[in-house]
Amino acid sequence: LSVRPVENERGDIVSIVVEGVDITERVDLERNLRQSEELHRVTLNNMTDTVLITDEDGEYTYVCPNAHFIFGYTVDEIRGLGTINDLLGEDLFDREELAEDGVLKNIETTATDKAGREHTLLVNVREVSIQDGTLLFSCREITKRKQREEALATLHETARDFLYAETHQEIAQHVVDDTPGVLNLDASAVYLFDGEANTLRPTAHSTTLTDLNGPLPTVHADG
Repeated sequence: LSVRPVENERGDIVSIVVEGVDITERVDLERNLRQSEELHRVTLNNMTDTVLITDEDGEYTYVCPNAHFIFGYTVDEIRGLGTINDLLGEDLFDREELAEDGVLKNIETTATDKAGREHTLLVNVREVSIQDGTLLFSCREITKRKQREEALATLHETARDFLYAETHQEIAQHVVDDTPGVLNLDASAVYLFDGEANTLRPTAHSTTLTDLNGPLPTVHADG
């Protein structure tokens, strides 16, 4: 509402004009916008993928608060690291290819978190125009999936090796050699049971295990 006095020729107020403008639509739009912003904020904070938006120089214009789930850093810490290249590495994608396609999907890369652990990520990159941001990165953690894939590939290789092994010693050595790729353990050993002597005899072992424990003894099955 706006109020305006009306004066006569002597300067006396003889009436008041009150004007009103219907702003219902504007208020509805503002309310809907706030609700939409809240919805997007909650969605971004709870989604498993981490969203990062940068300008053409790699400077961050937006960092999703859930980034700490992958990288272990707060939003301010990620901004303090430098550009997106410092987080995801140089030459992540071809800018000309992105300009041609508009989006590049499932780029596999590795990144190191705050604690020094390495993570395997699938990154999608797309062109956007969001305020000052022109590049949107969505990062998905696939470290465990990658480890399972590598372990399965190692097991397949182990099974193939077994086909050509001619002795128990060779089989045991294959098991020891492939244990790091399957169980992520560097120290391992295989014992064979001697039924006549009722003992467990070390048949193959990793160097790491003997470095830690010394020579492996034969163990009587009865303890």
